[in-house]
Amino acid sequence: MTLPLGISRPHASMAHISKDEVGHYQGLREKLIDIREDRQRVGALAKENEEKYDKLREEKAYSIDVTMKECHKLERQRVMAELGKKHLAEKDAKKAEYRALVAEFKGHGETINKELEDIIQNEANVEREMKHSSKNLSLDDILAHMDKEADRKRMRKRRKTEGIPAGDRRIGDDIGLLSYLPDEIVRAAPFNNKAESGGHPLPLRVLFGKLEKGSRNVWAWLHNKPGSNRSPEVRLKVFSRTGQPEEPIALQDAMEKATPMPAFTYLKPQDGRFDRTHLSSVLRYYFILQKVELPYQWPISDVFVAELRVACKVAEANAKERKGAGTKEPEGSRDCRRGLAPGSTLAGTQSPMPSPEETPATSPEAFIEAYKLNITENERESQTFLGVQLEELEEEEDTLKNALKQAKEERKRLRTSVSERDLVLLQLGQDLAHTVSKRLLFDDSGEE
Repeated sequence: MTLPLGISRPHASMAHISKDEVGHYQGLREKLIDIREDRQRVGALAKENEEKYDKLREEKAYSIDVTMKECHKLERQRVMAELGKKHLAEKDAKKAEYRALVAEFKGHGETINKELEDIIQNEANVEREMKHSSKNLSLDDILAHMDKEADRKRMRKRRKTEGIPAGDRRIGDDIGLLSYLPDEIVRAAPFNNKAESGGHPLPLRVLFGKLEKGSRNVWAWLHNKPGSNRSPEVRLKVFSRTGQPEEPIALQDAMEKATPMPAFTYLKPQDGRFDRTHLSSVLRYYFILQKVELPYQWPISDVFVAELRVACKVAEANAKERKGAGTKEPEGSRDCRRGLAPGSTLAGTQSPMPSPEETPATSPEAFIEAYKLNITENERESQTFLGVQLEELEEEEDTLKNALKQAKEERKRLRTSVSERDLVLLQLGQDLAHTVSKRLLFDDSGEE
């Protein structure tokens, strides 16, 4: 065999090395073939795993899109059904409360109208009886009736004054002056003292007057300091027309700004101002007549008795002044002079009783006129009392209207609350679905 130019025949040792290299090469070639076969096998397994993953992902996506949404939908429907039942129950309760308030309001209105009709009917009947009886009454009958009526008034005043604790007798012979303080027309009401602090307010208040601006009232109440055995302190507070407490008011401001009630009218001169001491003593006197329970016996000092006596004399002087000016005299003021004891300090101020010879003859017409005047005054007293009751019913009516308004606002608030709950539940469902989706994606990424 002829070799190409430049190539010599290999040496015998070189031939031996070539055989070894060829064997090594052949081994590497076989190993490469095995590696390629392993790669093909691994690729097939990877493709199979990818197909399984795609199938599993499709199944989970269907579970999220359909199953979870259906579960959330059923849960929302269940919660909404429960909220709807609760809302209907609350709505029915509010409607029942509203109907009860309306019925009570109508009942009060019917009661007021019936009382007014009864008053008008009684007034007409009295006038008719007066006209009929004036023709048949004799002079002795008229005199006996007037004496009986005077005795009845004196007994009524005596029953009022006998309810005063120890200390009323210290007024002495001037006890009749108390009739110038018309305590029977004092308006009292319960007082909720839970909001007060720094003492123990007593659960009773007395109406002093009305403020000129607005429809607010000034009420007096008693404040008892803890651990004190002294007389309770009289304080004043402004209340709304519906009976809600607002802010305290000083006694001096109340005397200047408020229009006093009839029970305090004669303490104030026509062209003057209240006296602070007189007003305080009369307020305490009215509270005593209300029989307010104290943890100890009510201390009545000689100073209080003296101040009350002076206040009664001031009321008497103002009543006489108004009577001279043609103003209506306070009820009971004519009887108080008859009720004075013979040794009273005021006995000297009374005009001397005329002797029988000096007494002028009185005609039956004059006694009939006096009888009519007496009945008219009784009717005025009844109208005053009914007017006070009517005002109280009007205040109660305002309170009921306020309660109805609050019920409507509460019903509106409940509706708004239910709507807000619906929005919150919807948002909660969306957040839950979003959270589940994120968790599933996180689990999938962890498996990879």
